[in-house]
Amino acid sequence: SFYSLAEKSNLYFSLSSGSDISSAHAGVNNNVRALFQEAYKYYSFSDACTVGSQTAAQLHGVVQRFIAQTQVFLVQMLIHSMATKDLNRTKMYATSIVPQIVRCKPSVYRSLKASLLDKDYDPQKFVSILEDLQQIYSCLGFTCEDIGTYNNLQTGLVLGQCTNRQKVLSIVGYAPETDIYELSKIDLDILEIKCYLSLNLFNSAMQIYQYGHNSHFSGPGDLIVQYRTLQSMATSTERSIAKPYYEMFESYNKDPDYADAAVMDAMWGRSRFADASYSQRTQIILGTLSYQVVYMDALSQCSTAMMKCELGDLNSAAHYWDGCAAGLVGSLEGQQLGGSKSVNDGVLLYTLANVVAEPMGRANQDYYAIINSKIVDALWSGKGLLLAGKCSTAEHIADEMFQYTLVPLMQAVMVNAHLIQSAEAPYANTNANLGDAESITRAILPVVCKFSEDDCKTLAINMLMEDGKKPVLNGTIAVANALKYAIFVQSPYKDISCQDVGGLNGVETCEYVNALQRQSSMSNSFVNKRNWFRGLVWAVALAAAIAV
Repeated sequence: SFYSLAEKSNLYFSLSSGSDISSAHAGVNNNVRALFQEAYKYYSFSDACTVGSQTAAQLHGVVQRFIAQTQVFLVQMLIHSMATKDLNRTKMYATSIVPQIVRCKPSVYRSLKASLLDKDYDPQKFVSILEDLQQIYSCLGFTCEDIGTYNNLQTGLVLGQCTNRQKVLSIVGYAPETDIYELSKIDLDILEIKCYLSLNLFNSAMQIYQYGHNSHFSGPGDLIVQYRTLQSMATSTERSIAKPYYEMFESYNKDPDYADAAVMDAMWGRSRFADASYSQRTQIILGTLSYQVVYMDALSQCSTAMMKCELGDLNSAAHYWDGCAAGLVGSLEGQQLGGSKSVNDGVLLYTLANVVAEPMGRANQDYYAIINSKIVDALWSGKGLLLAGKCSTAEHIADEMFQYTLVPLMQAVMVNAHLIQSAEAPYANTNANLGDAESITRAILPVVCKFSEDDCKTLAINMLMEDGKKPVLNGTIAVANALKYAIFVQSPYKDISCQDVGGLNGVETCEYVNALQRQSSMSNSFVNKRNWFRGLVWAVALAAAIAV
């Protein structure tokens, strides 16, 4: 049984979850008993399981923490099996744990799968495998203290307890002023939803969307925790502070909870997504969560930072600015400059930039997006200005950074247009790229519509899914030109240029923009000369009238 296995694992690990080798019961079993008592308490409330009650969310939290506790002794037994070179039990415990890691970090999952599942365990790789395991303790819901120190009294082998993360972690080379690690872990909810959707488990994905799992309000060591949820981000009234960005999206969608509506429709396969395939619905959900829900929350964090600065609360301003960084980058990209070495680890806007930079010719020699360097530089500058109380200059940096975030969205729309231009009408096939194109286009379409109605229509006609309509009917060039004209000619955004976007397979950004700007310049010159001539005529006429 799980209970007896937990007791057995406790024989090999000391100081685990507050217990040690001499304790009466394993700490895991003590914690599980406490969780059963907590669940019973929720059932005992007078409004338990009634419409509008919190029972489902509360029990969801208990279940997630119960699963985490069961994984503690499975990891302990995996470590013990590896340490004693028991190949059969190593394979058995690895089979129970490694598949769970796919929702934690894809690159670590692939590494452990290759070492423990695809072939027999090699004891010579014990240290590197253990290091990989320790990376994902937090994601699995426990700490180094929960695992404890391995102390095999029979063999005399002792392995020191690992060290938990430092309080304030840098992300992609940016050092936040405050601890935003839990906030940044909202990307793990999206990754977990992705795993469920890949198995067509839409109900399980819905639970993570509504109730959360990975981003805690309280410390991960506490048994009673609250989860930050993607749905609360998608429906929060605090988004309205992100001016003028939220207003653009609300106005275009004619719904304050536009992203939540899209996610729910795609989850249940209803409304305009009733005939969409599972793969299309999956991409719509994931793209909406990454590039609309968390993206808008990040922008609202930036705007709140400006408000706090104006109020003189500089520490809070820095914290909200750090929250903006968490929403743009997430936890999966890691600490190193540029981000994770595996482009498939992250799920937020920063990762999108790295994915589309290379086909657009805008990646550096290390294959990281050049625009991401500008975003990180803006994060550093903004933090310094906020802490110095230079609010107006910081606000300019925030606007500049928003413009930088438009670049990967523009690039992604162009890349997707190229991918789907040869596809059939959306619901006649199951091409997942159609769903991806839909969600990413909707992440920038309200901005385009704000400045150019014609280009708004062009993007919508070519990129949004509609039954019986062929995708990219007017071609990739028409899509690219609509983006360029709206953003680089019509909008007031002058901190980004066509060079930032790059080009794709003959679809060059700058040639079209430069031609438009020359045309605009010639037109303005003609208008100025015409107005000057008209002024001269009126002046001569007025002088003649006075002389008479």
